[in-house]
Parts: sequence; C-alpha cells; structure tokens
Amino acid sequence: MKTSADILIIGAGLTGACAGRTLSAAGFDVLIVEASSRIGGRTHSKKIENRIEEQGAEYLHPDHHLRAMKALADHHLKICPETPGSDETWLVSASHQRSASNLEPALIELSRKIDRGVKLIDPDRWITEKNAHLDQPFQDYVDRLGAAPEAQEALMAWTATLTGADPRSFSALGILRDFFMFGDTLTALTAAEHRIIGGTQSLAAAMVDQANLRVEHDQKVCAIEEERRGYRVTTNTGAVFESRALILTVPFNVLCSISLPSNILKTAQDQSQRGHANRSAKYWFDSEAPFDDRISAAPPALAFMEATGAAGCIIADSGLSTPDSSHPIFEAVALPPKEPSDLRVHYWTEDPLARGAWMTVRPGQASAIDQLWAIGEMNPNFQIGSGDVTPNWSGWMEGALYAGETMALRLIDRSS
Repeated sequence: MKTSADILIIGAGLTGACAGRTLSAAGFDVLIVEASSRIGGRTHSKKIENRIEEQGAEYLHPDHHLRAMKALADHHLKICPETPGSDETWLVSASHQRSASNLEPALIELSRKIDRGVKLIDPDRWITEKNAHLDQPFQDYVDRLGAAPEAQEALMAWTATLTGADPRSFSALGILRDFFMFGDTLTALTAAEHRIIGGTQSLAAAMVDQANLRVEHDQKVCAIEEERRGYRVTTNTGAVFESRALILTVPFNVLCSISLPSNILKTAQDQSQRGHANRSAKYWFDSEAPFDDRISAAPPALAFMEATGAAGCIIADSGLSTPDSSHPIFEAVALPPKEPSDLRVHYWTEDPLARGAWMTVRPGQASAIDQLWAIGEMNPNFQIGSGDVTPNWSGWMEGALYAGETMALRLIDRSS
C-alpha cells in the first residue's frame, strides 16, 4: 500500500497535532502517521470511574505557558487548580519530615547563586561557549556552590518534581534551562500548577478533530529515505508513505530505532540510544484518606492527590518497584504501602514508542539536541522536533506546542 501527501507528520502527540493544525489552516495537505492506536503521545489520560488519572504529562503553569493556554482557549478547554485540600508540602527523608511549603532562607540564598548560571542560558540554543561548563551532573554543580546540607536536600527534592531523575544523572544545563524559562530558580520552584479538565490528552485530540486531520494509526515508522522529489517512509506493516516534506516528532529516545537519511549525524542517534535521564513512572492508587503533597530527594519522588481526592499518585523511578514489592516508592514519601496489584502504572521506559518519560537531558546530550533542531532551520522540508528536541520549554507541553508551531511556520515561510 502506498499513500501520498504534501506533508507527512510522524507522530500524533502534541507536537504532531499542533504542526498538523497549523499547516492545515494554511492550506497544506497533511497526513499524520502514528505508531499507536490513539492520539496524544505522552499525554495519556485514563478515565477511572468519575476521575482522570494522567499516565503522562499532567501539569501546566498558566502564568508561563502562554502558548498552551491559548491552545486550550482555542479549543474551549479549561484548567483546574493543582490539588484538593491544603497547600502544605512535606519534605520526606529517612530521618525526618519537615514542611517545605515556605522556602527557608538558605534555599533562597542557594537559588540566587544558581541564578548566576541561569543568566548564561541561550533561549535558542542548548549549549554555547558561555554555558558549556554547565553541562555536568547537577549534583556536582550544586556541590561546588557550597550549600548547607538542608538547603541542598530541599533543592534536590524540589527539582525532582521537575526532572523525575537522580541529580547525578542529569545535566545542570538542562535544569537551569527550565529555571531560565520560568524567569529564575525560585519562580520555577514555586510556580502555580494546574491540570486540564478532561485530561491533557484532550488537547491533542481536539486539535486533530477541529482541523479534521487525516491520521493513519498503528503504523510504526521503520525507515525514512530521501528521494529526488521528497521522502519515502516505510512502516512495520509494510505500508509506504511518500511526501514532499516531512516532520518527525517522535520522542528523542526512539529516534535510534528509525533508519534515517544519511545526513543525520551518528552522534545524535548514539545519544538517542543512550537515552535521556528520566526513568520515572506514575504509580496511581486508591487513597483511603486525603494526604498533603510530599517530596523526597533521595530517592527522587513526588506524591500528590488526584483532583477529586479519591486517588493518589507517586512519581518515582520505575526501577524502585518490582513485580513483588512496591514498598520502596511508598517509603520514599512516607505513605502506607500498597500491593503491586493495587497500582495503576504505565511504564514509559518499557514502552517501545517512548523509552522514557518527559525529557531530562544527560551530560553530553545538549549538542546532539541542538544538531537535530538545527536540521529544520537549514531545510524546512525535513525537520526533527518534539517536546524533547526543542530549546524552548523542553520536556513540557508548552515545548511540544512550540516545536510543532515553529516547524510548521518554517514550512509555511519556505512556501510563501
């Protein structure tokens, strides 16, 4: 079977849906090729009784994610506050529990030291001569700042809510980019979080439906070849798709599973094979009683209540749980343990279409991401980008929308 379109978009997550909507509105013939049976990518909302349990992306920040807020308004979707109940957050460790709701002076002082590095971030490029020294494990970077142990513990616990990863495994350059996008470190740690009513997946679905985009489901792309007049895509079913232009929006960690045109640098594919640092999963469970938010630095973990108060969720490294025991993830946040059979989990690290949760860049990966993003700047007819591969709000829904809109506008500008 051979199918043709003016523009092929690989992936029906937020980036693909946004790119498709923008191009369709400009009059282009667009076809989305999606590996799964659903729309949304790593926005994955499951309805359990009368509530939504987000298996993937969940939060946005209304004061900072303006592109996402506009997209929600365009599709008549609304947001709700972060969690029910009190505003208290507890920092949990093996030896104590203490309130983390009011940032102590030592953490504020540490944040101001970090802001010196934040000022070196370039919003358009991951790594430059000015900030290359920040491409080191975040733990090493903070150690060199000479922070008090209590301030460092609080910082690592709060940043775990943004990175979902061990501070020894991810780059300071990545988390400081997050801080830069918020304006500064303290704002990033305290910004108000909201959920999308009806689930985060509803945004990608609304974009596809409103634009009446064509989507070919259950077509996992195996190879992309450059031809004289465009691009040829082959999938696992043997289907062939051809187009003048192509936008590839798959997660960074699965780029290595696709045979790409020869101009794609091997270093970028090697870093994709290595994988980014975020190995977290979301462990949902029925909660007998409400509990306050809890964060932990060692191991990195976050616990919170679902909006109706009927269920709780722990975000933690998927390696902490085994088929026989889930106790370590509950011990990390000082909650009564549940049996593994009582948990509802989507393991993104084991999902072949993702191989990881949201983007948390490792040391040494920033230049590869820059190289991938720059491909589309040089040749809008072949672009690689996503919420992972973008210098703007990487790892966030806002970044996925930015990537989709930017790649679509490059093609529109090229054609005008």
